[in-house]
Amino acid sequence: MADEQRYRLKTKLPNGSEFEAEGSEAIVQALFEKFLEASQSASTSAKTPVSPGARTSDPDGTGDNDAKSAIMRRVFAEDQAGDISLLALPQTEARDADTLLMLLYGYQVLKGQQTVTVGALKQAAQKSGVQLERLDRVLAPYSAWVTKSGLKKGGRYGLNNQGIKKAEELVAGVMG
Repeated sequence: MADEQRYRLKTKLPNGSEFEAEGSEAIVQALFEKFLEASQSASTSAKTPVSPGARTSDPDGTGDNDAKSAIMRRVFAEDQAGDISLLALPQTEARDADTLLMLLYGYQVLKGQQTVTVGALKQAAQKSGVQLERLDRVLAPYSAWVTKSGLKKGGRYGLNNQGIKKAEELVAGVMG
């Protein structure tokens, strides 16, 4: 037994899992194989990471989230920088204001942002095909649905509960 060679193995996998064992070759090899199996089963059963604010549960148990996310993908686009834009503009009398309402809703649902800076909202409107100079003037008739904090370029807009309901109606209207 004194002549038996001892092996020591220490390694770290790319996923961060670490393995360390010491003993006979057979024992170290058996333990390492079990470790690899456990690592593989853990990585295949692990859930895909979700972006902050993304809705992953079905709170009312109706299964509507799948339908809602499909609608959201048809109405909104998100570029690599994380900016939201509309794929289709609302065909309403107050198109510019409705566009802003929908964009605020998109930021809230897709990115989990309750408020959006004036600059980001203007950029999202521009990417959607709407040129605006003053958001406050465009959104003035919708003051009952929109929240505003801050001043000038440091301002932030958001939606209250009534605004969310109105934006959902607009999104449904764009879908036809």
